[in-house]
Amino acid sequence: MPRDPAGAIQWLERAASQGSVLAQFRLGAALAAGDGVPQDYAAAVLWSQKAAEQGHAGAMVNLGRFRMQGLGGERDIAEAIRWLTAAAEQKEPAAMTALGELYGHWSDHKDFVQARAWLERAAALGDGRAKTLLERIPVPPPSNASDLNGGRSRAAGEG
Repeated sequence: MPRDPAGAIQWLERAASQGSVLAQFRLGAALAAGDGVPQDYAAAVLWSQKAAEQGHAGAMVNLGRFRMQGLGGERDIAEAIRWLTAAAEQKEPAAMTALGELYGHWSDHKDFVQARAWLERAAALGDGRAKTLLERIPVPPPSNASDLNGGRSRAAGEG
């Protein structure tokens, strides 16, 4: 059979409207990508939120990314963190990678320690994007120089 994106969207809409979490997730993703329908981030947010509220980790990741980037609505970093953390708690590497991106790039208050921690977790689970992004995140210096001395500071020339 030939591929029929528009027909697939009709079936997804029918199943999503009847409460299918998987259909809600897939419809949200299709709307975000413009696959078989015009791209519509506002509708993608709506369907992704329905699936996310029912515990679908992929929908949580998508919703977190939409909120992080302000797609389909206002940019809301706190809401992005909430959804991405919920998905990360389900051991979803894509959520961990997105959290790394959020702390390292999207947040107004960058936290490279948090960014690296999330990216390292995702990379350890095999996420290739996290491995690539880790190379771009600066390695933070020790919190202060006295930590290197076991908490003791010495003046120059003291033995």
